[in-house]
Amino acid sequence: MNYSFDYDNTLIKYKGIRDSEGNLIDVIYDGPHYENISILRKLSDEGHTIYIVTSRIEYDPIDFKFDWDTSPLPQETIKNLNLPIEAVIYTNGRKKLEKLLLHKIKKHWDDDIKECEEIFKYNNLSYPKSIGHQIECCLVDVEEGLTVGLREKFMRLAKL
Repeated sequence: MNYSFDYDNTLIKYKGIRDSEGNLIDVIYDGPHYENISILRKLSDEGHTIYIVTSRIEYDPIDFKFDWDTSPLPQETIKNLNLPIEAVIYTNGRKKLEKLLLHKIKKHWDDDIKECEEIFKYNNLSYPKSIGHQIECCLVDVEEGLTVGLREKFMRLAKL
């Protein structure tokens, strides 16, 4: 079977920097997310195919990185942790459902509730039920506000 993992806040973690009132003022890279990496390795050891499906933008060259981005690129994490990844699939800011369907993903891990909601909507259609291809979405628990904060930071600093 095919399984997929989001990248940011799923295979790597971030932490929030908050002001004295608890408002999120920045989001910074905080290392690999070993709990999800352990799940990924177990699935691979069982013979399953693993993909990273990320909303990140695929730049040319592939190793392009903004100076302010301290997180490793997906390819760096794969290499540094020797992860058994079939491919990194970039959606360039679009919803992931189309790519999950294209690669016949059975279960997807993601920190973004909106991505999981899209999958739930798809699963409730009659077609996926009739062909037996529903996608399970595992919502990854993250600190409140980090998913949106990280997206906003990237969009602001990348001037997208």
